[in-house]
Amino acid sequence: MADTGYMTIQPAFQTPFVVDVISQLPTPDYALQRFYRSMRDRTFTAVRQFVWDQFNKTRTVATITAPMTDANVIRRQKIGTATGALLRVAEKMQFYDEEFMNLRAPGGAIGTLDSRGEQWVVRQIDFMTRRHQNLMEYTLAKTLQGGFGIARSQNTYRVTELNASGNEFDISMNYPASHLNQLAVRSDGSNVIDTPWSNAGADIVTQRFALREAAIRETGLVRFASHRVVDEQREPPKHRRFGESRVESRHQSTGSGRSERS
Repeated sequence: MADTGYMTIQPAFQTPFVVDVISQLPTPDYALQRFYRSMRDRTFTAVRQFVWDQFNKTRTVATITAPMTDANVIRRQKIGTATGALLRVAEKMQFYDEEFMNLRAPGGAIGTLDSRGEQWVVRQIDFMTRRHQNLMEYTLAKTLQGGFGIARSQNTYRVTELNASGNEFDISMNYPASHLNQLAVRSDGSNVIDTPWSNAGADIVTQRFALREAAIRETGLVRFASHRVVDEQREPPKHRRFGESRVESRHQSTGSGRSERS
């Protein structure tokens, strides 16, 4: 039996007003990638396996030789080779023309069509790009914490905590034990972080200076943590064009010439 009910004009003809398209999740911050310029200072390799040779500089001093004696024989500096493999990130999506051709753009008004589904495709590509950036940010953060693990499910690998149960292999940075936890790297072997930063009475400034001294003592790096972070979204400072500088220079020289003649 057919439904003989009816509907009012409001649900039949009333059109909702689309305000905008939003995200319930905030955009992740990529502070580590900006600081280390990981998306800009890159080296491309032909294959995923790579090697680098290591020949360290020295902090030792030369010996003094007595007059009219043969030169002192010293040991040659060691040279080493390290190997590694790049992680492969390859993901894809399926897009169907029939699906997108009949849809409006996200945030667009009711009754309008998204031309060839461009807005849908652009947003999905942005989604995939952010997944890649999130992976890089996570691995960078875990690298500073000691490393991370890789767990496998068939042909798919996922990053996990270092030494987590079920990891197929772990990528450890081999940090010395003294460089973990409370940083026992003072000259006397005591902890730099002698009071947790969660304690309101912690002298964080003194601890940072002690950490700087330890870094200089162990590595010889004087300019510790002096890298300048550049905000990629900020516009570069505006400088005068070269032509404007030349015009100003001519005005000054002309003025000085008039002063001499007077």
